Amino acid sequence: NKVRNQVKKEWGTEFIRESYYDAIADANVINYSTNFREGSNYEITLTAGEEYNSQGHLIRYLGGIHSHPIDGYSMFSWGDLRSLLLMYDNMLSNSLKPEVSLLLVCYNHADPSKPHVYAIKVENIEALRNKINEEWNKAAYNGIVDEKNKVKKINDKLSKQYEANKNNLERFFLQNYKDFGISLYKAEDNMSNWNKKS
Repeated sequence: NKVRNQVKKEWGTEFIRESYYDAIADANVINYSTNFREGSNYEITLTAGEEYNSQGHLIRYLGGIHSHPIDGYSMFSWGDLRSLLLMYDNMLSNSLKPEVSLLLVCYNHADPSKPHVYAIKVENIEALRNKINEEWNKAAYNGIVDEKNKVKKINDKLSKQYEANKNNLERFFLQNYKDFGISLYKAEDNMSNWNKKS
């Protein structure tokens, strides 16, 4: 709804899996929930990994969904790809790693009443890690110590490429990131199904 209303800010929701042993029921309990977050113009922080809450329940962050502001690009940023890597690497449970995903709700210029909804998932973690590290360690960014500033610099470089390909960002994304070990999915307008893009 925030995307439809053209809010110039990123918003996000974390996907959370909570598990604990219920001694009264003598059973393991698993609950799924979400946590809403407000970001800034071009940035949102979603939690990655695992932690124990104050009741001693194991909380695992499976990923999340976020929006890009109307004046941003309607496709994942490089920082989003790095976030997917961090979410995957910080998920300590190997059986839950395949559930890690990052979703994006973004503006649809052709029909503003129907935002685009995309998802990325890891197919080959080593390919993703190698490609993210390759860009991260380029000499052009050696003098940048602050992590957020480095991500912004890399995102700014991608923004120029997105601007040159703004009429078909989906195709550009698929071509540009085909060796990153990720899959791109797009939801149908009625959100009834996901289609893997290639």
